[in-house]
Amino acid sequence: MPGLEWIAAGRSIPNGGVRPPLLRTEALPAAQPSSKGDSMFVRKYHRIFIVSVLLLLACGIPGFAKNSRNLTIEHPVVVSGTTLPAGQYAIRWEAQNTQASVQFVKDKKVLVSAQCKFEDRGKKYDSSTVVYATNPDGSNAISEIRFAGSSQVLIFSE
Repeated sequence: MPGLEWIAAGRSIPNGGVRPPLLRTEALPAAQPSSKGDSMFVRKYHRIFIVSVLLLLACGIPGFAKNSRNLTIEHPVVVSGTTLPAGQYAIRWEAQNTQASVQFVKDKKVLVSAQCKFEDRGKKYDSSTVVYATNPDGSNAISEIRFAGSSQVLIFSE
């Protein structure tokens, strides 16, 4: 409607002016504490969560990450009687003293499991290397796997 005005703090605001915000001067009610049962429930599950995370970190994740590497095999190779085509693989191993159980994994599927020797040579390698041996039939077999930044070597014998 033409000619309307808002009056705020003794001043006139012409038609089309912005209405001042309404100010609330009363105090908001204080937040009510949650019931004792609710806070005990939250604390209980918070503790369980923290303990679970700590157990995962202490037991599972470091061991898995340390004994798993990605490796590119340039040529078809034989491992424990199974021929692996050239490609990218995840190599996982579990070592006990000087022996290791090794798995070659591709697309989350274990293609080959093998037993090998596990040796620490005391010198870190600059690059990952696959050492091959030639079988009597002319095929290549993995003899050693050396990992970049590690002095540990997996030694295979056919």
